[in-house]
Amino acid sequence: MAAQRRAHSPIDDSDSESMSTEKVTLVHLKSIPTKSDLADMITQFKTTLKDEIANNYHTKTIVALQRRLDDIDNRGCRNNLRIRGMPELIEGDNLQLFWQILEKPDTFTTDLERAHRALKTRGAAKNKPKGLAWTYPFGLQITRDGTTVTLASLEAIPQFCQSCGIKELDLSEWIKFTLAPKIQELLQREDWTKVESPKSKKKKNKMTPERRKGRDE
Repeated sequence: MAAQRRAHSPIDDSDSESMSTEKVTLVHLKSIPTKSDLADMITQFKTTLKDEIANNYHTKTIVALQRRLDDIDNRGCRNNLRIRGMPELIEGDNLQLFWQILEKPDTFTTDLERAHRALKTRGAAKNKPKGLAWTYPFGLQITRDGTTVTLASLEAIPQFCQSCGIKELDLSEWIKFTLAPKIQELLQREDWTKVESPKSKKKKNKMTPERRKGRDE
């Protein structure tokens, strides 16, 4: 005799759905990051952000382009002072010629940031004088123990100070003087003022206080 098949109960379906839902919930709970995972993610994010901030390649490129443009502009005819006939060995007394041209006293002193020969190397003192060109770049160059070191950007400060044997300097404000754009001052209009014609002034004087009060009302 065949055994009777048990009828399908709605309770069984409910239990099956509950078990399936619990499994899905457990899977989602396991996928939720822990405090340790969140801490690692935050640390990795901070490290990535620091690397991106430290990668100032574009800033270095802008500084290099700015200095290149400044050097090209300084070498232009408008910003150069070219002198012909100067000897190879220039004494201090010879520079007094500039003070006479500028109508300055002999005791007047100033600093020329750069002086270089025009497209020619230095020769012997008896050779024919060559042209000199003065330009005005922003930087500092020294020679110590036969080694020449140039300070032309903020990145060169550590090496420059090390070569000079001095403590590293804080020149963070230098960027304002080297890259700060020079904003041209524009002409401003004068403040607005009411202009009365002689006719309106005459008409205003003829009006009595009574007439003026009635007009205002």
